Amino acid sequence: MVTKKVFENDFWSIQVNVDGTVNFKNKLLKKEFKNQYRLKAQIDSGDSYDYSPLDESNKIISKLVENKYLVEASSQVIKVQLQQLYQIENKKDQTLTLELYFLDSNKINVELEMENKNSQIRWTIDLDSNFKNQHSYASQAYADVKRDVEILECKTWREEHWAEKPHPLETNEAYVYLKNNDLKYGVITFGTNEYEIIGKDFSTIAVTLFRSVSCLGKNNLLWRPGRASGTGDFQIKTYDSKMLGKLKFKLVHIVDASKKSFWAYAQEELNAPVWIQKQTLNKYLNKFERFLLIEDVKLKKPQKILLIFQIKML
Repeated sequence: MVTKKVFENDFWSIQVNVDGTVNFKNKLLKKEFKNQYRLKAQIDSGDSYDYSPLDESNKIISKLVENKYLVEASSQVIKVQLQQLYQIENKKDQTLTLELYFLDSNKINVELEMENKNSQIRWTIDLDSNFKNQHSYASQAYADVKRDVEILECKTWREEHWAEKPHPLETNEAYVYLKNNDLKYGVITFGTNEYEIIGKDFSTIAVTLFRSVSCLGKNNLLWRPGRASGTGDFQIKTYDSKMLGKLKFKLVHIVDASKKSFWAYAQEELNAPVWIQKQTLNKYLNKFERFLLIEDVKLKKPQKILLIFQIKML
């Protein structure tokens, strides 16, 4: 059973809430952040290209029914381990383990492990800056991209005959953060590269942990009616994209009041080799002219000269 006991050292003050979230105070910055690391699941009726809900309500289908925690505290680090059980509407119950390491700095290591049992689902984790925002900042092509957090065309895209809804689901390469006059608040990601800024004041970064889908391309999505993206007008089944089985995720959460850039923080963390996804798609059985690479064939010199043209200038 979760209580309101507070755990602290010289750097942090930590409290685990009954709803599965965590409050923490950075004593050096004298800043408190409430209701952090909220986990939630939604239906994903999309494909490998685009997220799509079943209907416009896009409701949360996960309900926390059990939340156990263990805290280990020292002068250098406070470790919080949360073991949570969620009931998933019309799907199997889901257990997961969330571990938080509050270091003797402005960094919090976030590690999550679960064995996913459900398909057609999306899980996200919410980090609330507790301040109002008009823009987000994310890494893209060796630079920071500044984006509006609110897209007004989301409300009028059908009337204006857009091909698809310009929903503010954005991508990042290494990190995403929010900032005001006092501090920068964000997260370094390790392979998770999608986020959305949500909430009444657009104060919360919702990081997509994973999406479970079953098709490379799919017709008639709610926010992309008609065409199937990337594959013409037919579907290609992709079993591995259901993301069933054991999954692990890592984030580094940073609350910083210095002039140090998020790029510099990312370079400190992302020093592992790049990973690629090995494809198993059978090109013989799935013939389609999309994204195929040219064969590395060397051109041969002709064996015989058939014609020689000679032009004489007068």
